[in-house]
Amino acid sequence: MLEKASAVVAELQALVAEARAASAVENNVAAEDKKDKKKKRKRSSVDAEPEQDHVPVEHERPAARDKEDKKRFSRVDESKALQQVSSEALLDNRYEAVFGAEGYGAKANEKLREVRGKDFRCAVSG
Repeated sequence: MLEKASAVVAELQALVAEARAASAVENNVAAEDKKDKKKKRKRSSVDAEPEQDHVPVEHERPAARDKEDKKRFSRVDESKALQQVSSEALLDNRYEAVFGAEGYGAKANEKLREVRGKDFRCAVSG
């Protein structure tokens, strides 16, 4: 039993050694390819003709539309959406309209309005 196990281990070690050798060969080939590409780039840049001065091309812009023609894009028709609102209170989405000046947010804002930087931790907990 031990002989079979040692034979299997030996085979696996041989396979690992072969794989490492193949990987090393592939890495060497890849490194040589990179070097060749760099050399070709250098040669082609030296052999290339000097670049001509860049001359910007002027494009004609389309005529601006009048402000009367412009309409703000919207996926929802505002007039139809406003007609579907059941209550006037739903139209005002401000904090004061919902919670008033006595809400927690208003109190926190009043307390922390002037606090900046490091002092914020002290003001929140104290």
